[in-house]
Amino acid sequence: MTSSAKSREGLLFLLYSELGPDRSLERLHALIVSAGVRVSLGTLKRYSSEFDWTRRVLEVEAESAARRHERAVETLAAQGERHAQLGRVFQTLAARAADARLRDPEGLGRASIAAIARAGQAGAEMERRAGTEQRDRQGAAVEIWNRLTFQLVPAFLDLNELPDPAMRTERFVEVVDRLADEHLRAIAEGGS
Repeated sequence: MTSSAKSREGLLFLLYSELGPDRSLERLHALIVSAGVRVSLGTLKRYSSEFDWTRRVLEVEAESAARRHERAVETLAAQGERHAQLGRVFQTLAARAADARLRDPEGLGRASIAAIARAGQAGAEMERRAGTEQRDRQGAAVEIWNRLTFQLVPAFLDLNELPDPAMRTERFVEVVDRLADEHLRAIAEGGS
């Protein structure tokens, strides 16, 4: 295959992968023909088979999902750090207020040492929880992601064999519903 043919296949694959979950070679063919590009449906079928477009689409989608998951984990980490910082701020303010109260008992008005101590304790608790909850959320997200990936990839491979996009969508919804029910049942029974 010449480099121009490889480039053409690559561009056609890119268009195919961007068609979304209801992609089909027929839909791709209609799209590119309407744009004035001359290519036969047979050529698209040959490219799809020869260059394993089904597998490549799954790889592209998995990489995209992994990037989204990574961003979500980073967002959770940043959120946890912001909450921890807020807790440290509370502790710092409480320490300064306690110091000011000890230097000048009338300086903070009605703020009692007990109230200042509670603010410091609340700040410490906020910081502790932010770290713990953030790790728990990350762990849960990774666990869910891993389980679903291992369960959905075989389903995708099977579903992509179906020629009808509507049928693929319907079957996919059934698979996701079944997996959700299984996970919820396991949680309700005390599992994970």
